[in-house]
Amino acid sequence: MNAGQPPQKSGDDGSAVAQRIFGDLRATGRLASPRHFEFWFNYKTGRCTELNTAADEIIARNGDISAAEIEELSDRFLSAWRRSEGGWDQVSDRLGRQLEEFSTIIDEAMDSCAAQRRLLKAGSSDLNTAENLAPQHLLQAIDQLMLSAKEGEIRQAVVRTKLEATRCKLAVLQQQLEMVRNEAQCDPMTSLANRAAFDRALVEAVTRAQSQGAPLALTLCNLDYFTSFLERFGAPAGVRAVRAVSLLLRTHMGASAFVAQCAMDELGVIQPGTEVRAAVALADQFRQALMTSDIGQTSTANGAGRLTASIGVTAWVAGDDAGNLIERAREGLGIAKKEGRNRVVEMNPQGAVYSAVRVA
Repeated sequence: MNAGQPPQKSGDDGSAVAQRIFGDLRATGRLASPRHFEFWFNYKTGRCTELNTAADEIIARNGDISAAEIEELSDRFLSAWRRSEGGWDQVSDRLGRQLEEFSTIIDEAMDSCAAQRRLLKAGSSDLNTAENLAPQHLLQAIDQLMLSAKEGEIRQAVVRTKLEATRCKLAVLQQQLEMVRNEAQCDPMTSLANRAAFDRALVEAVTRAQSQGAPLALTLCNLDYFTSFLERFGAPAGVRAVRAVSLLLRTHMGASAFVAQCAMDELGVIQPGTEVRAAVALADQFRQALMTSDIGQTSTANGAGRLTASIGVTAWVAGDDAGNLIERAREGLGIAKKEGRNRVVEMNPQGAVYSAVRVA
C-alpha cells in the first residue's frame, strides 16, 4: 500500500542526506527499516543508476512507490550491485578467451601486412621495368597496385574494428576482476570490508602517518545488546541492520574514512588526516543519529528494537603500531560498555579522556 510521497532526490551526500531521509520517512509514516533506509540513501545519492531508473519509472507511473516495490527493487539492484557477474574463475576464463582472441587478431594483422608488402613489392618491381611495358600493361600494373592498396585499407579497417571490440571487452573484464578482488575483501553476508581488509588498511595508514607525520584516528563502534536483537528479530534482520548502520556511519565519518566490519556487531573506522578531537565529535554525531534513527525497526515484527552503539576512539602517537591503536580503541569501547553503553570514550596512552562525550 502506498503511503504519502517518497523522499525527494538530492544531489549531495553525507549525514544531511541521511537525516533528511529519516525525517521524510517519519513525516510520511513510512517504515524506517534498515532495508528502506539503504534503498532511499542509494536513491537520493544516485549511487546505483539502474535502481534510480527503475524507481523513477514506478513513481512516474503510480505517483508513489510501495514498501513491496522497495523490497523488490532492493533485491534486484542493491544485492546484485555488490556482486560481480561470476566469481574469479569465471572472469579469469573469460579473460583468457579474450586474450586468445586478441592474439589471433594480432596474428591476422601481421599476416595481412606481410601479404600487403609482398603485393606492393611485386607491383613496384613491375613498375621498375616500365620502359619494357606497353602503356596498356603499365596502366594495368598501376591499377593492380591501387587495388592492392585499397584491399589493404579494408583489411586494416577490419582489424581496427576487431581490436576496438576486443579492447572494450577487456575493459569490462578488468572492471569485473576489480569487483571480484574487492568482493574477496568483503564479508559475504553484509558486503562490508572484512577484518582482513581492515587490518591491512590500518597497517598502511600507520605507515603513512609515520612517514608524513600526519594525524590518524581510529574508531571502534560496537552495537549495544545486538545478541538480543538477533534473538528477537533473526539473523537476516541483523545483517540488514549492520549494513544500514555502516551506511549511516560512513555519512558521518567523512569521505576519506575507511569503514569495515571487524565482527558481526562491530565496525571499525580508520580516519587518516583526522585529529582525535574531531574524530570524537564525529563519532558522537553518529551515535546520536543512530539513537534517534529508528534504524532498528523491522518489517517482520511488531514493535522495534532501537539500536545504539558504544564507541572507543584513539589517535596514533609516535611509536604506535596498528596493534597499539586497536588495543587502545578497544579499551575505550570496553569502558563505554561498562559505564552504561550508548556513549563515546576517547583513549590516549595514559587512559580514558573523561572530557570526551560519554553520556547519551
